[in-house]
Amino acid sequence: GLSKIKITNLSVFNVTTSSLFVYWTKPKGSSSFYRIHWKGGEISLQRNVSETYLTISNLTAGEQYTITVTAVAADKHSCYIHKDH
Repeated sequence: GLSKIKITNLSVFNVTTSSLFVYWTKPKGSSSFYRIHWKGGEISLQRNVSETYLTISNLTAGEQYTITVTAVAADKHSCYIHKDH
Protein backbone atom coordinates (compact mmCIF):
# COMPACT_ATOMS: atom_id res chain seq x y z
CA GLY A 1 0.00 0.00 0.00
CA LEU A 2 0.92 3.64 0.00
CA SER A 3 1.53 5.66 3.12
CA LYS A 4 0.82 9.36 2.92
CA ILE A 5 2.19 12.14 5.09
CA LYS A 6 0.84 15.65 4.74
CA ILE A 7 3.67 18.16 4.69
CA THR A 8 2.98 21.30 6.68
CA ASN A 9 6.27 23.19 6.52
CA LEU A 10 5.80 24.71 3.09
CA SER A 11 7.64 27.79 1.91
CA VAL A 12 6.00 29.68 -0.93
CA PHE A 13 7.53 32.56 -2.85
CA ASN A 14 6.11 34.71 -5.62
CA VAL A 15 8.32 34.35 -8.67
CA THR A 16 6.12 36.49 -10.90
CA THR A 17 2.51 37.64 -10.58
CA SER A 18 1.43 34.38 -12.22
CA SER A 19 3.87 31.84 -10.77
CA LEU A 20 4.88 30.54 -7.36
CA PHE A 21 7.93 28.66 -6.17
CA VAL A 22 7.07 26.12 -3.47
CA TYR A 23 9.55 24.09 -1.46
CA TRP A 24 9.45 21.91 1.62
CA THR A 25 11.74 19.75 3.73
CA LYS A 26 11.88 16.02 3.24
CA PRO A 27 9.92 14.24 6.00
CA LYS A 28 11.41 11.48 8.13
CA GLY A 29 11.23 8.03 6.61
CA SER A 30 11.19 7.14 2.96
CA SER A 31 9.25 9.07 0.38
CA SER A 32 8.80 7.79 -3.14
CA PHE A 33 7.37 11.03 -4.47
CA TYR A 34 5.45 14.15 -3.52
CA ARG A 35 2.00 15.10 -4.67
CA ILE A 36 1.42 18.83 -4.90
CA HIS A 37 -2.16 20.00 -5.14
CA TRP A 38 -3.12 23.61 -5.72
CA LYS A 39 -6.53 25.15 -6.05
CA GLY A 40 -7.94 28.61 -6.41
CA GLY A 41 -10.66 30.25 -8.46
CA GLU A 42 -11.67 27.88 -11.22
CA ILE A 43 -8.63 25.62 -11.09
CA SER A 44 -7.75 22.56 -9.06
CA LEU A 45 -4.61 20.81 -10.27
CA GLN A 46 -2.04 18.38 -8.98
CA ARG A 47 1.36 17.16 -9.99
CA ASN A 48 3.68 14.43 -8.72
CA VAL A 49 7.37 15.28 -8.36
CA SER A 50 10.39 13.53 -6.91
CA GLU A 51 12.13 16.77 -5.86
CA THR A 52 11.26 18.78 -2.76
CA TYR A 53 10.31 21.85 -4.79
CA LEU A 54 8.08 22.92 -7.64
CA THR A 55 7.40 26.06 -9.63
CA ILE A 56 3.66 26.46 -10.25
CA SER A 57 2.90 28.70 -13.19
CA ASN A 58 -0.12 29.93 -15.18
CA LEU A 59 -1.74 31.34 -12.05
CA THR A 60 -4.15 34.25 -12.01
CA ALA A 61 -2.70 37.38 -10.43
CA GLY A 62 -4.55 38.40 -7.27
CA GLU A 63 -6.27 35.03 -6.86
CA GLN A 64 -5.90 33.20 -3.54
CA TYR A 65 -4.47 29.70 -3.88
CA THR A 66 -4.40 26.82 -1.43
CA ILE A 67 -1.38 24.55 -1.83
CA THR A 68 -1.12 21.11 -0.25
CA VAL A 69 1.88 18.79 -0.46
CA THR A 70 1.67 15.12 0.47
CA ALA A 71 4.66 12.79 0.71
CA VAL A 72 3.77 9.39 -0.71
CA ALA A 73 5.87 6.36 0.18
CA ALA A 74 5.51 2.88 -1.23
CA ASP A 75 5.99 0.33 1.52
CA LYS A 76 7.75 -3.03 1.30
CA HIS A 77 4.59 -4.85 0.25
CA SER A 78 4.02 -2.82 -2.89
CA CYS A 79 5.52 -3.76 -6.16
CA TYR A 80 6.87 -0.49 -7.48
CA ILE A 81 8.55 -0.74 -10.87
CA HIS A 82 10.41 2.23 -12.21
CA LYS A 83 11.58 2.33 -15.79
CA ASP A 84 13.86 4.96 -17.23
CA HIS A 85 13.10 5.97 -20.79
